Amino acid sequence: MGQSVSGWIDRQRRTVADVATQLGYVGSERHGWPCPACGEQKRDGRRGAVVAGPGGGWHCYRCSAVGDGLDYLSYALCGKRLRDSDDSERRRVQDWCGEAGPALTPREAPPARHADVSSFWTACYPCPNADPFMVGRRLSNVPPNLARFTPPPSDAWPEWWPRGRSDTWRLVTRGWAPIPDGFAPVNLHGRAIVEPPEFDGRRIKTLWGKGLDARGLVFWNERPTADAQLVVVAEGITDWLALALWASDRDNVVALGLTSGGAEAFANIPIPDTADLVIATDDDPAGDDYAAKVAAHYRHRRVHRAHPSRLIESQPKAAK
Repeated sequence: MGQSVSGWIDRQRRTVADVATQLGYVGSERHGWPCPACGEQKRDGRRGAVVAGPGGGWHCYRCSAVGDGLDYLSYALCGKRLRDSDDSERRRVQDWCGEAGPALTPREAPPARHADVSSFWTACYPCPNADPFMVGRRLSNVPPNLARFTPPPSDAWPEWWPRGRSDTWRLVTRGWAPIPDGFAPVNLHGRAIVEPPEFDGRRIKTLWGKGLDARGLVFWNERPTADAQLVVVAEGITDWLALALWASDRDNVVALGLTSGGAEAFANIPIPDTADLVIATDDDPAGDDYAAKVAAHYRHRRVHRAHPSRLIESQPKAAK
């Protein structure tokens, strides 16, 4: 690393407790913390997998990851130690710390080839509410702008959307990219609703369109974030759809969803300081990881955490 980076590291010495607390990890200096590298929560049922020493260093009992406070942060944001990160990953860590650096610029408007995404989306059928998949997940009356079912194979089926067999219907929604004027639909994300072996014998659960960039994309219920009083973030299509339907009769509620790589989008999504931000993810290592990565982009504000179903059940239906 260059001298400037070394100087920045000296200015940003942080304890594991400071970083872990701001990321939303549950733990303490006495009992330890979850591991940001492997996601292990506990090492003996009660103590955290990560133990921090008096000198500021830490190590994980499961995966043997080691480092200092900045390495703990770098593992959470980039999946690797700070010294092993590239320039863009180090800038992400610097930005989280509040260090001045290159501004994060919103994604440019999608190129013309993404018009094919909109064309195929239009050809997809509205979701059949009586489908067992929809009924089993209490997804009834899904608006056609939020999700659809892919049509059966035809000559118009685009090369970038995996066809499968005609009976392997897929629930799909759009992947939105933050741009200066709001969001742009630049991809489609699908959910397999036929379990193996019927689904071609492959254990594919979700997929993005082939050959189109899926990083930094989110699901969106098409309400402007500038007017939001509440922003709810979920992981995966079905949890997001459930929250989007829950928000449909509530004014000024923005429902966003993400999958792997989607947390990058939050660096470019402006949320009003007056809006509450709730990260509604599962109580498991993957959910904790999603929550930490989203919270990292909003370090100057209070971020709430809730399980999706408990959030929905705790809120009375809005009066019309």
